[in-house]
Amino acid sequence: MSDKYQLMPIAKVNGAWSVPDELLRGLWNKHEGCESFKKVFYDGAIANAEQWIEFLHSDKIYPVLVIANSVPPRIVSAAWMVPDLDRNIHIHYCPLTRIGWKVEIGKIIIEYWKNFRDADGTPLVLGVLSITPAHYISANKFLLRLGLKVVGVLPEHSTMAYEERRADMTVYYGRVGRDL
Repeated sequence: MSDKYQLMPIAKVNGAWSVPDELLRGLWNKHEGCESFKKVFYDGAIANAEQWIEFLHSDKIYPVLVIANSVPPRIVSAAWMVPDLDRNIHIHYCPLTRIGWKVEIGKIIIEYWKNFRDADGTPLVLGVLSITPAHYISANKFLLRLGLKVVGVLPEHSTMAYEERRADMTVYYGRVGRDL
């Protein structure tokens, strides 16, 4: 993994969540006014702490928090993946600090998901997909530095609730073993 960062999966273990709701609520409340949440949830569908917690507890996603091994330790990013068709995943990334934009962190997260296996040991992740607003320059550069490739642009694809407009979306894809 890394000496600088560790991942904390948000998962139900023996009937209890690995990350307490109070911590997730505190993260939302601390960062609610920052651009990260508004940019990641650009459609406005997740607008408060309770919706965010419910979303992270969904059995359809695999969320993680990234913790910097600093003194004191601090959460620098949140990420989640949604399994897609034929062993591909759709990734979402939410930096909570400037450190959160480090490529090293993104690669640690993707490496973690690349190691998911089924009961027979077959890799569950062969490809990584991201669909990002074309005007999010930092996010687009970040995805390219992770090794994903632009495969196209979807014109006026998504509603940007906080900007009151529709936006073009850039589609990225990377193959495990080739690009990632």
